[in-house]
Amino acid sequence: MNIHRYMTPNEAAYRWGINQETVMTKLNSSLHQEDIDTFIKNGLIKFFAINDGTKKEWIITEEAMERWFGELEFKIWVREGYEIKEIKSQGNLHEFEVVKGSEVVATIAPADVYDMEMIKADLDDGDDVNGWDDGKGNTINVD
Repeated sequence: MNIHRYMTPNEAAYRWGINQETVMTKLNSSLHQEDIDTFIKNGLIKFFAINDGTKKEWIITEEAMERWFGELEFKIWVREGYEIKEIKSQGNLHEFEVVKGSEVVATIAPADVYDMEMIKADLDDGDDVNGWDDGKGNTINVD
């Protein structure tokens, strides 16, 4: 299990670049009740009901968001104290900005598509980028 694949509606909206109300409408709308029931049954979303059950706190998986809103063209991986943003580079290559607060502290530049896919897989697995080489001979230090 990778904790980074589970998120609150607020984080989901941020990562997909949509309004949080759009996500909440999917979760709370009777128009989507069949989806909601199926997603809960399959472990793609869950909620915790507070008090009388009228207020729910939701947890959403990346898979649920992808089914509802499509795959992210450029992903964002959230880590404790920083995030890694996938950005367009040359041709079909993407680079990865390491952002702490509002400051880009490093940019990871893969050598080729294979290297790029390996970086994505490592990030999907929850790897921390501290100590990584940025592809330009520099060691990344987020702290």
